[in-house]
Amino acid sequence: MFRDLRGYLSFGEDDVLTLSARLRVGELWPTSGNPEDSAVVTRFYGGGAVSMRGFNDRRLSPLLLVQAPGAAPGAAAGVQITLPIGGDGMIDGSVETRYSLTEALRLATFVDFGQVTTAQVKLGDAAHLLWAVGVGLRYLTPIGPVRVDLARRLPFGRPPPLYVPDINGNIPSQPSYSYAIDESCFGLFGSHPATQVTDNLCVLQISIGEAF
Repeated sequence: MFRDLRGYLSFGEDDVLTLSARLRVGELWPTSGNPEDSAVVTRFYGGGAVSMRGFNDRRLSPLLLVQAPGAAPGAAAGVQITLPIGGDGMIDGSVETRYSLTEALRLATFVDFGQVTTAQVKLGDAAHLLWAVGVGLRYLTPIGPVRVDLARRLPFGRPPPLYVPDINGNIPSQPSYSYAIDESCFGLFGSHPATQVTDNLCVLQISIGEAF
């Protein structure tokens, strides 16, 4: 099941100011009733230029700690990486304002929110949404607007769940949420702890075409 709602409202001479909003909600229902039985390729992923811009592409997702490619079995944790494995539930939304500076250049400000859950979305998941704010520029071209967005996540919500296999490689049914968060912007300012999840709080998105 997937629902996508969008709305636009323009003001002023030549629609100089535009307000836009988007909300997407999705759920997968495996026939077994077990969320772990859904295929990874069909699961939901968030993050990226057309999703929650506080995360890089597909990084708003349940994560699995795995050995880095080419690492020997049993290698030290320093060569482990986190791999997004998707989830069966998704909430993804945005509110954006766009102001025309010239005929071809627009300034945008936005608030994004979202969460990807291992199982289907529950009412209580709304309290754990992750949020980001940002600014951007839109340069209109014949093939569509070139978009540059800078987003920073806010210190609210619950981070993506991290599944850490045991010494035998078995994946536990319950994930961890207690890993350290890199609170820096591109490695600058804020805390920059040693952590298995290396995503920091700032993301630069560059793409062609309107997000919504």
